Amino acid sequence: MSTTLFWLDLETTGLDPQECVILEAFGFCTDLDLNPVSPGNRSGPIPPEDLHSYVVHYDETPPMNEWCTTTHTESGLLEELPVSGMSLRDVEDALIQQLPNGEANLVLAGNSVHFDRSFLNVHMPSLASMLSHRTFDVRTLQYAAQWTSSILMPPASAKHRAKPDILHSYEVAKAVRKHLAYGGRMPFNPYKLRWKDKNGHVEHGRILAMDDGDGVHWICMGELTVKGYMSNAYLVAEDEA
Repeated sequence: MSTTLFWLDLETTGLDPQECVILEAFGFCTDLDLNPVSPGNRSGPIPPEDLHSYVVHYDETPPMNEWCTTTHTESGLLEELPVSGMSLRDVEDALIQQLPNGEANLVLAGNSVHFDRSFLNVHMPSLASMLSHRTFDVRTLQYAAQWTSSILMPPASAKHRAKPDILHSYEVAKAVRKHLAYGGRMPFNPYKLRWKDKNGHVEHGRILAMDDGDGVHWICMGELTVKGYMSNAYLVAEDEA
């Protein structure tokens, strides 16, 4: 049986699933190589960036602590609650539709995802019952990445909205996977380098990873010129000129 990662993030009114409620959810599926897989209601995979999150309807704002009130107000989430047309069951059904058809070992993935599972168990039991007891926790990858300086992590999401938060976790996983795919041998070039970004700002750094294929650049290091690519706001080397 193949394993499918179900990437999920929930925004809630607090930490206790017995006392708090779900406000927003965003989910999508990938294989273990982190490639998107087809949802059950689609004929082909959809890039997660093209999906949208689901906001639960509430006539009145549910009670929550000061931190949650401030955070969800600043993110714009609270103002979306009364105009959403989806009940909690509607959101659960929509998430289930993101799961692939056929038999698969569905592993919940995300950042500190035990938290999200605790809310699924209480508020979305049908979805929870479809998931493996195993989890893929990106927080563990982030801690492990601190053991090496050669993994350049994507900038953290500070939006406290379901979609950007889980997409950030997904990007972290891809960054770690890329590092491991090259045997953990990066940085593979010890030279310090200076380069200009697209706005002309001079930066300092090292060659950290292979290319992602975003736009060709040339890195000059003394008399050595190296062809490279812009990837996640840094230049990576490909070959000598």
